Formats: sequence, structure tokens, C-alpha cells
Amino acid sequence: MLLGDNQTHALHQIALATEELSQNSTVPLAGFLARLFQRQGQWHKAATYWKRVLEAHPEDIPGRLGMGQCLESQGDLPGAERLYKEVLEQYPNMIEAVKGLFRLAQRTRNEALLKGMGAQLQWLYPQQILNISLPLPSQE
Repeated sequence: MLLGDNQTHALHQIALATEELSQNSTVPLAGFLARLFQRQGQWHKAATYWKRVLEAHPEDIPGRLGMGQCLESQGDLPGAERLYKEVLEQYPNMIEAVKGLFRLAQRTRNEALLKGMGAQLQWLYPQQILNISLPLPSQE
């Protein structure tokens, strides 16, 4: 369910006020707000809050995944790929990052990226878990 303009504005105002009140805990609040805006499909606003999380804690895994999803939704596929790969360097079986790279591989028809994910995809198979069809669609 998408919020109307007035509701979105109100949510943004609440976010600003709450952040002012909790200056000692802006990172958890920023992550919470980022998720809220993501659920509403407001990728630009969500990215603003994920950026705050990553500025305070560059290694934050939920922050990297969330920002990757925002970048992916905004069309910055190389940026999303970079973040998903950074997560997988630390946590090779992080399902959200694997799914993100798999979506990118399908979207860009990047078979090299898909083949490079072989080990992660083996344990994620069957394809119902990914909710994406295998193999890559043929170009006709």
C-alpha cells in the first residue's frame, strides 16, 4: 500500500523530528526509516537514509544490502553489483546478496556474473527459493 503525498510528507516530518530527539541513536533510526521508505517504493528517500547508515558504519551489512536494492531499483546496476559483491566477500552465503546478484545477472544477461556465482547458487537451488527462472533467457 503506497502512502499519499500528505502521508509521505507527514512520515518524513516525523522522521526528522524523531531523529532530532534521538541524536545518540541515529543509525538504528536511519535504518528503520530506510526500510519504511523502501516498503513504500520510495527508493530515493530510502537511499538517503541508507547513506546515513553507511556514513556512520561503512561495514554495515543491512545498510549495504538496502543501499544495493535502492541502487538496483534506481537503475544504478554497477553500484548495486559492487555492494552485493562486497557483502559476499565477507559473507559468501548471504542469501540477499546472492539473490541481488542473480537478479542483476538476469536483468543484464550477464552470463559471466551468473557463472561466477556457481557455488552460491548450488546451495540456493531449487529455483523456488530464488523465485526466478533458470537459466538466463535466450536472446532472440
